[in-house]
Amino acid sequence: MNTEIKPDSRRKILDAAIAEFAVRGYEAASTNRICQQADISKGLLFHYYKSKHRLFAEVLGQCIEDMEAAEPQPAGGFYTAAEIQECCRRQLRFFVGHFDHYAIIGDLLWNDAGDGSAEYRALREQLLSRKAARFRCFLENCRLRPEIDREVALELLLSATDQIEKKYLARIRRRRGEADALVRDFLEEHRKVLGMLLYGIVVEEDHAACRN
Repeated sequence: MNTEIKPDSRRKILDAAIAEFAVRGYEAASTNRICQQADISKGLLFHYYKSKHRLFAEVLGQCIEDMEAAEPQPAGGFYTAAEIQECCRRQLRFFVGHFDHYAIIGDLLWNDAGDGSAEYRALREQLLSRKAARFRCFLENCRLRPEIDREVALELLLSATDQIEKKYLARIRRRRGEADALVRDFLEEHRKVLGMLLYGIVVEEDHAACRN
């Protein structure tokens, strides 16, 4: 029997599953509701996805793929501070329009929710590593102050930007009608915090280059 899923059926199942997992989380999500929403039989769902775990892993992968498709790539082979900010802006904009993705990816990153499998942990590490890689690429092309440890600087930048992102994503969820204003506030706060951190990390004559 041919078990290859048709593209239109796959997207219909994944859209229904994304909505279900976003609202209820992994444990409480119901494959019956997913089937009803996708207008398919439960037998067909498990014909394509052998378990709820496999379906959830596919949902996570699709959410990450959709988010990454919205992000820009560095023009010169490494990220400038402005390009990092642009990545954050586009990510936030993506989440404004894709609240289900935000709920699933947010739980993956910050609440450590999910089925606890090795595959799940690998997807979480993929997201965390991708963000760290941006800042590592940026720092490798800056001259750091002699007393600064590169890995400590990386952790500082990641921690600060994580807190800003969580803060504004939570606000956008509560106040969707003000999304545009909140995105602008986010970018301004992100720029200021990143600028203050860089003044303590990068040698003075490189500050202007870091802003570009």
